[in-house]
Amino acid sequence: MNEKEIIDAYARELRLTAVRENLDILSEDAIREQWGCLAFLRRLLEVEVMRRREKSELTRIHRAGFPQMKYLEELERNELPIEGQMILPEVETLDFIREGRSIVMYGNPGTGKKATIITTNLPFTRWEEVLKDKVLCSALVDRLCHKSYLVNMTGSSYRIKETKKMINKYDV
Repeated sequence: MNEKEIIDAYARELRLTAVRENLDILSEDAIREQWGCLAFLRRLLEVEVMRRREKSELTRIHRAGFPQMKYLEELERNELPIEGQMILPEVETLDFIREGRSIVMYGNPGTGKKATIITTNLPFTRWEEVLKDKVLCSALVDRLCHKSYLVNMTGSSYRIKETKKMINKYDV
């Protein structure tokens, strides 16, 4: 076996798929551009790490079991209630995660809260109706709101707007 075949065998045994897939092209680049051994090894490991990160992200998304994928780019920003529009730049940076904060969106149904982790259709003042335990309810709301952005998403329902558009389209 030549050197590439031996490296390929080791990479297969170690399950380094991206190393196996990129060995030929990166070794050719290394020769042509006169990379040193460490630069070549770094680039091989870099493609493996990138592949594993992408695969890990896809696996986490799949395991989360989202009923559908939603992206900020698809959001009709002008349809959001004003507080939702105002907080959107903060959400997009994801700085709130690094700061250990949450975003709690509350308001009536159909206003775009579904894409976030913590949402409620009931105001906090009505949570006791559901939980029936004032102490538990108070502790839960206190922990939920601590260091959180509270965003009022009260507004017109997307579903009602879409239904009206559909009716108007066929009522011509």
